Amino acid sequence: MREYVLCTVPEARVNFLGSFLALGPWAVNLVLSVGIFPYVLRLLQSSARELRPLLVFLWAKILAVDPSCKADLVREEGYKYFLKVLADPSMPAEHRTMAAFVLGVIVWEHPEGQRVALQGSLMPLCLEQVSDPHPPLRQWATLCLGRTWHHHPDARWAATRDNAHEKLYTLLSDPVPEVRGAAVFSLGTFVSSLASHERTDHARAIDHTIAITLANTVTHDGSPLVRQELVVALQYLIQMYESSFLTVARQYFREEMVDLSPQSLTSSTDSIMSPSNSISRVFSRQGGRQVTSPNQTLGTSPDTSLTDYGHMSPVGVKRTASTHSISSLGCSNVFSGVSTLSYSGMYCKLWQTLITLERDPFPAVASMAKTVVDYGRSKVLTGSRDIMEQKVESAPGTPVNKPIFMPGESPPSTLETSTPTRSRSRNHLNNHSEENDNGFMKPLVTTEFVEWSAKTFILPRQKTNDELNSPSSPLHGYSDRSLNSRLLAESEERRSVGTNKLDDQVFVHRNPGPPAVLLFHPIHPLLTVADKSNVTIWDVERSLRVSHWSNNNVGSSCISALSVINSGTPSTYVATACDDGSVRIWKDVYQSSHQATRDPPILVTAFQATLDINPATRGAGLLLSWEQDTTTLVTGGDSRTVRLWDLQAERRTMELPTGGDSTSFITALHSHQAGPWIVTGFSDGYVRVLDRRLTSNRAVVRQWREHSSWLISAHLLNASQATTKIITGVVSGEVRLWDMRQSNSVQVCAPNQEMTAMATHANAHLFATGSVNQVIGVHHASGSSVNVIKYHEGFMGQRIAPVSCLAFHPRRVLLAAGTTDSYITVYGLSRR
Repeated sequence: MREYVLCTVPEARVNFLGSFLALGPWAVNLVLSVGIFPYVLRLLQSSARELRPLLVFLWAKILAVDPSCKADLVREEGYKYFLKVLADPSMPAEHRTMAAFVLGVIVWEHPEGQRVALQGSLMPLCLEQVSDPHPPLRQWATLCLGRTWHHHPDARWAATRDNAHEKLYTLLSDPVPEVRGAAVFSLGTFVSSLASHERTDHARAIDHTIAITLANTVTHDGSPLVRQELVVALQYLIQMYESSFLTVARQYFREEMVDLSPQSLTSSTDSIMSPSNSISRVFSRQGGRQVTSPNQTLGTSPDTSLTDYGHMSPVGVKRTASTHSISSLGCSNVFSGVSTLSYSGMYCKLWQTLITLERDPFPAVASMAKTVVDYGRSKVLTGSRDIMEQKVESAPGTPVNKPIFMPGESPPSTLETSTPTRSRSRNHLNNHSEENDNGFMKPLVTTEFVEWSAKTFILPRQKTNDELNSPSSPLHGYSDRSLNSRLLAESEERRSVGTNKLDDQVFVHRNPGPPAVLLFHPIHPLLTVADKSNVTIWDVERSLRVSHWSNNNVGSSCISALSVINSGTPSTYVATACDDGSVRIWKDVYQSSHQATRDPPILVTAFQATLDINPATRGAGLLLSWEQDTTTLVTGGDSRTVRLWDLQAERRTMELPTGGDSTSFITALHSHQAGPWIVTGFSDGYVRVLDRRLTSNRAVVRQWREHSSWLISAHLLNASQATTKIITGVVSGEVRLWDMRQSNSVQVCAPNQEMTAMATHANAHLFATGSVNQVIGVHHASGSSVNVIKYHEGFMGQRIAPVSCLAFHPRRVLLAAGTTDSYITVYGLSRR
């Protein structure tokens, strides 16, 4: 190979090397081992523009595999070549991205590289790229900035003169999760770039501004990747302004402590701070975005502001109250005594942010936040012990937790493999020093987000779209004839509803727990059942359990809704919503139905979908409606606001207030991608229709108040055809049919018994009701009765138990019923 490269013309040589290096890391190692490196280094002296894309690609591959080569680039001034590429607007964004990556490697933990890059005006060049429309370029330009000023005071002051930190604020609401994560990473390294003795009042003011901006903007970001970077950034503030934070922490613990003795402090803080889930997750991003993309990490509430916390319940640290919701974690009376402190509002805000993150629905975020909070807790404990022993006047100790997060791959939205958290005793914490030899603080927690991002340049060349769509590709023709035949059969089945009863018991089984929510897979005969904190999937046709897993609920929260994402694709997910406002998305939930192995499902992502749920009011909980074509998750429930989340961008895209009385809240929700309508039902009987195309203050386009009790179901009929018909049901048993064009209901049906559950089959024009009276009624949308189910099948069939939940299969005429005795029964059309 070496002889071939050295004997051909330069462009052919570089093309050959590029094709070879694209095969993967082994090819890079082979090239470096055969003595071609000096030649590749000399090529950087070439002024030929046609070689720039090829050379940038070569060096991106080389440095991704062997970063130690950066020393040669600095010594031979090869870095100037990549500065020219980055500054050339005529170069494609992809090649400028590679140049930013190469420069980011050169400056990382390499003082000489940072010095020459600063002299070469790297930071102004990167700041010009952060607004580029190409997301990877925005990401790597931002990461390059963060690496340039990492532990480099001169670079920080140069960046301050350019207002670099303020320019990064706009990226905190970027539609791409990796870009948001890069912005948080760079702002965190900006804060930590000065040693304690170098920090001036001006530097402190900037640190405080950055901290508050991060807390207000990304605390409830939809992407776990971004929230993990937030924990890393906040830890620097905790360490640098330790005394102020410890004052807030002591005040936080004060109401739970009888005295300041170590014994009482230990017991009280353990009960307050211990998380309900201590599992640490290591997650890795999958290739190619599926239409749900929790491939990247889900989304965010960039518009979360300080006022969001005003909606939280003021329960503070009193865990005896209803604290199963993250919304209960706010600055409360516990901090009333901190108002006299300098910057007390900021320190209170940041401490409360860490407490919120400690109860994050994603285990890795919660584990990292707990490590930082434990650091403060141990400091308070050490200080209290010293006060009791009268050895010193203020808290001295400086226990530091070892970084235990992410030993493996790091991630955005697709998290995999879990590892148990290492046990950390206080003695172990106290053995760690606060500072490195160069005066910078040792981090308590770290991530591998940047290293994970760099793997893009290590992986072999990906197949093109044409190759993926070729007949030899396993993805080609996924919708095969068998699927089409099944859909035709289901259509015939729906047409036979008018002549047959829906009372043939095709499946019955006892669930591990009392069912609370039922949901059919949109295509296959798979039934997902959720009880309070666990999810079980049943194969209705084969009468077997496919999978079962714990939802990792926080506190006493309960599962309130389910949704199937990416149905009909190899990567199908299940989303679970809890009544504390959290959403978790799981993958590999259906694999066992076709595979011999039964690996547990993997948590892909989790986020807080709403903050204004009142945990003291047990209602319908958080409700979900999934729109596959737009990758939009509509959420609402136990509040008066509907929020739309883009799961591909992993962020909140819209917030629609519904108005109404302050005592009412959403108890039913439905939407469909075929139209702009979102139907909501309320606890006071109101039915409201929202149009997402309008501004938030004009979104409610129709409302009715003919019901007089709690709505348990609101559903669009013929949703696939963008219909204007709606069917609703309330606990009193009344069912009404509405037309959005009419000011009143067009039909009323009263089954003469109170309802506890209701389900609608939009395509078959059926609805079913269940009650505590142990009766299931099936009706046509016109109001006429199809049949009533009271008993299980069999000669001595027993009476069914009170009904807790119902669900129709979206395509087939199958009705699933869950009862309080933990039984799940599925009924099909009678063949008699």
